[in-house]
Amino acid sequence: MTQEELIAAVKALQAKNGTDAEGLAVKLYDENFQLREKNRTAKAEIEELKKKLPAENAVVLAAADAKIWAEYQKLGKPEDLGKAVSERADLSKQVSESKRKELVNAAAEAHGLRASVLSKLIGELPIEMKDEQRDGKAVKVAYVKDGAESKPLDKYAESAWADFVPALRTEPAKGNGTQFVNQSTGGKAPESDPVKSYFAKTYGEGKKT
Repeated sequence: MTQEELIAAVKALQAKNGTDAEGLAVKLYDENFQLREKNRTAKAEIEELKKKLPAENAVVLAAADAKIWAEYQKLGKPEDLGKAVSERADLSKQVSESKRKELVNAAAEAHGLRASVLSKLIGELPIEMKDEQRDGKAVKVAYVKDGAESKPLDKYAESAWADFVPALRTEPAKGNGTQFVNQSTGGKAPESDPVKSYFAKTYGEGKKT
């Protein structure tokens, strides 16, 4: 406020309150006191609001989210949770692989096949074991599903893996499922390794130099 504005304000107060200097001084003091009181009240309110503000770098959550976060904290540190999830995934994978191996072994045993060869050929194709009656006997039969079609394992192998049937064949099944016919051309005794024997018969044993 400039000096001229201040003089004009004083004159306005004199016009409003008369020429009583003492009364004018009291009036000014009262207004000044009220102004300072409002200022103190405002400062107190500001300080109170500051106390309610979150600390620096704090994360503000809604009540429901804060409750969930508190439950997560009970589970441990983030790195421990990550490790637990990873271990659970590994365990789940091991269980799945073990069950798959047992299923392939059961299918191989039911049809008199070599499990190690069957596991390589069948990959991840779905297998289902069923109870059936064959030749008046209750037997286990493995079915393979490829796309929309489901076939008994022996029929599927003959159509899909015809070249590998000799390598699949091992010994007569124990009364379960359909067995492959074990063909022999005579001559030398069969190789102990059916895979090696198959490729030797198919492609020859190589030329001697």
